[in-house]
Amino acid sequence: MQRLFEKANADELKGLKAFGKELVAGAARGDRPSIVAADWLERLVFDFFREEEKLNMSSTCRKLRTQCTLEPVDGLNIKASKNFRTRTSLTLTSSKIISMFLIGALSRVDAFFLHDGILYALQVTFAKEHKIKNAGVDRLVKAASKALSIDLKHYFIFVVPEASRTGREIIGDCKAQAYVTSKGEKLNTHPKAEIAQLLFPFPIWV
Repeated sequence: MQRLFEKANADELKGLKAFGKELVAGAARGDRPSIVAADWLERLVFDFFREEEKLNMSSTCRKLRTQCTLEPVDGLNIKASKNFRTRTSLTLTSSKIISMFLIGALSRVDAFFLHDGILYALQVTFAKEHKIKNAGVDRLVKAASKALSIDLKHYFIFVVPEASRTGREIIGDCKAQAYVTSKGEKLNTHPKAEIAQLLFPFPIWV
């Protein structure tokens, strides 16, 4: 899919996004299996976060669970962000950067960005239940903390399509998710580095 978007001209790109939006909206409503639209949802979310003039995380996100009094920020602009894939390490130089990364197998999240020493981890999903694999998130937080020589705290953000005008409601049913081991066993505690779990309703109405 990445090559498809890279080779597309302006008109083709517009058509691709329209097709993806229709596909994702149908999957969110339950009209088709979500697995056929999963990659499209990720692509649309990444483009949305990169193209928005300002990201209002505090006023847009819904809190699923809070462990700290810190608030996510509004007015973020990550249009100039760069993406990379890595399996083993992170190359970060500043805790104040606003950047978004596709991180492959480094952790079990789809992307993250940093702002002013806070890590925002994004998990794109169609599911109202999506357990969090603790080992992957822990690797990400430790790698980023080591690269910046600071102890990072993080928000875990579920990005869920809000496309329920004529179908099932995913957004309203979402609740805080449990952390699990690599074998799927539920952990009784949450990571101390987690500030909160948030829900970001991704606008996808068609």
